Amino acid sequence: MLVAAAGATVMAVQQPPPRVPPPPEVVVDNLLDLGAPPATSCSCVPAPFALPSYRPGWGYGSGPAVPSENAPISDTDRRRNAIWYAEEEREVRRAAEEGLAGNGHASFGVAMHLSLHAAVFGPDDRVEQEVVRWLTLAAGQGHLDALRLLGHRYARGRGVPQDYALAAYWFDQGARRDDPVSMTALGFLYAAGRGVEQSWPAAIRWWQRAETRAPLASRFLGDAYACGIGVDEDRERALAAYRRFAEEPSSSIQLGHMYVRGCAPADDKAALAAFRRAADQGYPEAQIELSGLLREGRGADANPYEAYFWARLAERRLDSGDLKKSAGARAGEAARSMSAFEIADADEMVKAVMASCAKPMR
Repeated sequence: MLVAAAGATVMAVQQPPPRVPPPPEVVVDNLLDLGAPPATSCSCVPAPFALPSYRPGWGYGSGPAVPSENAPISDTDRRRNAIWYAEEEREVRRAAEEGLAGNGHASFGVAMHLSLHAAVFGPDDRVEQEVVRWLTLAAGQGHLDALRLLGHRYARGRGVPQDYALAAYWFDQGARRDDPVSMTALGFLYAAGRGVEQSWPAAIRWWQRAETRAPLASRFLGDAYACGIGVDEDRERALAAYRRFAEEPSSSIQLGHMYVRGCAPADDKAALAAFRRAADQGYPEAQIELSGLLREGRGADANPYEAYFWARLAERRLDSGDLKKSAGARAGEAARSMSAFEIADADEMVKAVMASCAKPMR
């Protein structure tokens, strides 16, 4: 075992050193990244059942231009992190002994500390395999979080060969113990027919059980009602599902699309507010849609300057692709109603916002 190379108590896991990003599987959006969404078509919302491609990187504050990659770690911080990690060896030995004696919390604590190894020292397949061993032990000892993390690791092939059937098994174990995140994940696997026989009724049942406690379960259920997939189309229920967690960006984006695509009673102000919520959190798709509404004067007075700002901000941040082209087109449309001075000023504003949001927090 690699316990001697690591060290953690459960308390240490809860209070990691300041310059170590969290293991990716503890971020819910990463945990529920289980492959391509099921192939569907829908006139009310684009990309139903798909997670947003953008996720704010670790180590920054908040704002409309937070990078998607994690903040860099200085050489000084790397040395400090390595020293911290090694100094915990004695404690992790104690936690390992407790875990082997049947303490599920201790077993999970060892697994989570080992999962920080990649952030401190770089990837190591042996450590990833050891993480899975400790998670499996913790799961057998009844630790709920270990069940969902094992589901994620088998789905993504982290520390184990990729195996969607085993991913579904572990998520099922969590779901049957009333874990809403596991329910959300299991519903997605049923919808996609990945690791289990494809079944929309099963997907809907699991999402319905989790909808009041898991934002993405409510979002997926909203997609099902908006598109009439697995259930009868019911736009009012779709709106209710999206509104339940409207502060969550992917639900807010879908809510905005319902308004602008005529799938909800006309309300340009509500559409503008929905896209602005997600745009302010850095989601390029929302920034592009917000630009269009501002240019057209829908939900507020027409504002070419602000429309240009949001579209150009999205374009500057996106990699090449259709979304980047769409952002460029929106910026060009807004620019036709602006003076050269206004365009230059807005470009400077974009640069300033990107520079400000890209400053790592300490």
